[in-house]
Amino acid sequence: DAFVVTWYDQAGSNNAVQLTSASQPQIASSGSLLADGLDFDGSNDFLQTSSGVSITTSNDLSFSIVYKPDVTNADMTLLSQEDGTGTGRSWYRMETDADISTLIGGSSKVFFAAGENTNEKLSTVIFDDSASTIDGFKNSVTGTQGTSVNMEAASGEINIGESKNSDSRFNGTVKEIIIYLSDQIDNRFKIE
Repeated sequence: DAFVVTWYDQAGSNNAVQLTSASQPQIASSGSLLADGLDFDGSNDFLQTSSGVSITTSNDLSFSIVYKPDVTNADMTLLSQEDGTGTGRSWYRMETDADISTLIGGSSKVFFAAGENTNEKLSTVIFDDSASTIDGFKNSVTGTQGTSVNMEAASGEINIGESKNSDSRFNGTVKEIIIYLSDQIDNRFKIE
């Protein structure tokens, strides 16, 4: 079996690390890589970037995630930022009613209604500051658009697999996360 101490940032500048053995997500079992990616146990596994990411109230933000939850109807945060105001500064979360939402703009913006399942998904979220909108896409299908959204300023580390309050831990697997501090709506199909 093998567990992840460092998940390397392909840009070469901000690796995600976990030095506590009991909190490291698994990457291999019985000598073979896990087919679905890094396995987070929903109990104590998470990774955190080695330095903070500065986001101002006038930033755009785009991110894409390939993930597969192991459970449904559970509060789980897949991506969050360590500081900032609002409810946990959650970038991407699944809620007990199986909605998928973000709290980047200070209040919950739900992209997809209840009905979440344990299939692998590709999800993209794009925040456009000038238009005050935030769009969510699941498997390239558009969800509900949040309007009149104001980005919260933050400069903390990015958590993978938990909220900023060390709860709502993710139970499932993650294959890839891509983050841009820019609006990538025109490049979304290439990124996905």
